[in-house]
Formats: sequence, structure tokens, C-alpha cells
Amino acid sequence: MTVSPGTFTISFVSKRLDTSIKRLKRRTLQRLGQIFAIHHNGSDYYPLYALDPANGYRPLPVVADILRLFAGSKDSWQVALWFGSVNSYLSGKRPQDVLTEAPEPLLRAARAEAEGLQHG
Repeated sequence: MTVSPGTFTISFVSKRLDTSIKRLKRRTLQRLGQIFAIHHNGSDYYPLYALDPANGYRPLPVVADILRLFAGSKDSWQVALWFGSVNSYLSGKRPQDVLTEAPEPLLRAARAEAEGLQHG
């Protein structure tokens, strides 16, 4: 089940990680700051773009770095909006589309966002 393209429930993520829902909830990736979820209609939805299929669908490390930069200033919906919006610091690309590229430009864009700098 998805709330928008590229977001999935804990059940889907659990199956991809080849682990039980109970174990995944016990060691919640969200609580560890490695991924974020959008809560909608009683379910949490996780962004598939933040998971690395080459590494057993574990969260990409740069996502945790970005979440640390946004901690306390953005809720999960605002984080999702940032990842899905074009960004001039990334040459008009969306952050979610460059997660597997060099992390420096992505982190620079996240820092600018966290500091409230404007981009066009």
C-alpha cells in the first residue's frame, strides 16, 4: 500500500528487508534516525528512494545525515516535500533523485535548507 508513488508501509519494507515486522518495529529505523515515515490514515509510509536495494534495502547513509540536519525543524511531511522538490543547489534536480550520487552537493543543499537559505 502506498500513500504516494515511492512510499510504502512497514509491511512492505519489512518484506524487502527479509525480517519480521515485530523485529523491525523493535529496532525502529525511524527512531534510530536512519529514515523517516509519513503517517497517514493510521499507517506509516516509508520512502523507497531512501532505501538501497544493493544493500538489502537498508537506508542510504546520507539520509541519516540529512535527517540530523533537519532534526527539530521539519516534520516528516516537510522532509518528504524537501526530498521531492526541485532544488537549485542540485541544478534543478530533486534530492530524492541524487541520493546515490556524491553526497556533498546533497548535504550542502540540506544545510542551506536547514539554515533557511532561499533557492530558486
